[in-house]
Amino acid sequence: MICYTQCTGYAGQSLGRALDNMTAPESNTQEVSAELSRTMVEENIASLTNADGSTLGVTQKWFESQGVNIFDDETDGIRNYPVLSKKEQESLIGKPMVLVSWKFNTSEKYKNDDGTPGQFVSVLVQYVDNAGRLSLGIINDGSKKSGIHVQMQELTRNRVANNHVSPYAGRGVKNGLRKSEYPIVDEKGNESVGVSWYLDF
Repeated sequence: MICYTQCTGYAGQSLGRALDNMTAPESNTQEVSAELSRTMVEENIASLTNADGSTLGVTQKWFESQGVNIFDDETDGIRNYPVLSKKEQESLIGKPMVLVSWKFNTSEKYKNDDGTPGQFVSVLVQYVDNAGRLSLGIINDGSKKSGIHVQMQELTRNRVANNHVSPYAGRGVKNGLRKSEYPIVDEKGNESVGVSWYLDF
């Protein structure tokens, strides 16, 4: 997404003259300016899109020529953390880590037995990887009766009930993760192994 408030001046004098000729009330000047910037951006990108040999790289360079970094994650407040694989989670068994923050989500893909959206927790964890580097990653868990999801629900309820200053952030886990395996038999009699993950506080 383009931050229009940063783009209002990129057209230079042509934009200034356009604004001078407008009779909109002074209180609407910022809105008009933002709309003009969006229109100008769309017109230029439309021209680039229709040009022979144009690529996403060309579009990026055009924005850069206007002073816009389209991958400025820091300014835009975008944080991309990897979801930890099962192998990475296994490397955290018995190892201390910090639960930086967490949030509860719903899933249309994994529904409950009654057809309602399933629930799961996403936990941003800080840990030391196998190379000795301090790292950040996401653990997702949607367990219903036990496991990380249930643990985080209980922890959060307790924090809210006790007016904790930070109900959804900041919790140490001395012993990292714990893994529990159990047999599963489906309706056809097929056997498999289920896995539940726990926070070993």
